[in-house]
Order: sequence, then C-alpha cells, then structure tokens
Amino acid sequence: MAGDIVFDEALKLINKITDNGFKAYIVGGFVRDYLLGLESNDIDVTTNATPKDLMNIFKDGVEPKIDYGSLTVIFHGIRFI
Repeated sequence: MAGDIVFDEALKLINKITDNGFKAYIVGGFVRDYLLGLESNDIDVTTNATPKDLMNIFKDGVEPKIDYGSLTVIFHGIRFI
C-alpha cells in the first residue's frame, strides 16, 4: 500500500528532525485518512524547527514556499510540506 510507504518515510523524516533536537509531528488530513483506513499520500508535518534549521538538516531537499510561510522537503523522493 503506497500510503504505508509514505507513512514509513514520514516517520524517518520526523526522526531526522528530532535527532537534530527539534520536535515534529504528522498533522492534517493524512492522520484522519490513516485512522479511517483511507489511501492518502499527502502528508503535512509541523515542527518547531525554523525554515533555516530545516534547510540545514535537509541541505539539498528543501523548496521554500515563501507565499505560504512553509517549506517543502524532498526526502527519499517524497514531498513533505
């Protein structure tokens, strides 16, 4: 199931953030869909790391989304917002 693969990669992404001293959580519709057993590949993550912190952690995998005040992190080929 693709959603399970994305979920596993999200956990790895969160571990990488927390290993650098920050907190991170999966939020949004993916949590709802996962609990309901629905397929979903869109995972949002929230963290207390600043955009600059994230750019240091994921050096080559960050796309700033200035209009939204967020970043997109490409981690193991998957886009996380």
